[in-house]
Amino acid sequence: MSSCVSGDAGGMRIGPLAFTWWTAAVSAALCTIGIALGDWQSGRAAEKREISERLAGYERVPAMQLDARPVAPENTVWRKVEAHGEFDAQRTLFLANRLYRGQSGYYVVTPLRIDDGDRYVLVLRGWLAARNAPPAIGASAGTRVVQGLAVPRAPRAYETGSAPPGDRVRQNIDLAAFEAESGLALHPFLIEQRGVSDEGLIQDWPARDALLEQHRIYAGQWYALAALSIVIFLVLSFRHGRRPADA
Repeated sequence: MSSCVSGDAGGMRIGPLAFTWWTAAVSAALCTIGIALGDWQSGRAAEKREISERLAGYERVPAMQLDARPVAPENTVWRKVEAHGEFDAQRTLFLANRLYRGQSGYYVVTPLRIDDGDRYVLVLRGWLAARNAPPAIGASAGTRVVQGLAVPRAPRAYETGSAPPGDRVRQNIDLAAFEAESGLALHPFLIEQRGVSDEGLIQDWPARDALLEQHRIYAGQWYALAALSIVIFLVLSFRHGRRPADA
């Protein structure tokens, strides 16, 4: 009785299925990539959903008053916050290559020195239109009230390298790195400012759950690619296995 399983250096036959090693490797690679990227997009969707649920839960909660005392980010992020202090305009940063309605510009980030202490919080003040170098922009002197949403990081943009220390124009900002660079004692989050901006900055921030459905669709597409790679492999192997043996 002949065996239903046979193989050689070029491939393998299992019953009615016959395939080459390279087709098996390509199919396995595509399946692995599809599942990995599908899991990644599913994770992003779960993250967006969690943020949306936390925002909804904090919607009716009064704004948290920030002072110079340290606070844990897990108890603060995604909550409405309020801080009283004075902007340190000399340390204003400009996050480059940020689009708003198809126009290029910068996000403006300024440290706020909180009253009655030496602790600061970075304030994402808004968007500023500019094609090339950012124009000069200041901040009103004196104590002011800043209201907004505590966020873990500023929206990120693609970058090929980090900005030199002291450079006011950069692609992204890392809180820990900026704290070490500036010597400021920072709260471990930013305030995404809401309300009136007396410098004319635009504070039309994107909805946090805007990409939730998009991540779900992308996850489904990647999982479909993984399944399709298996189906195509089986169909091609079955057809190849039905070919008559060479005379």
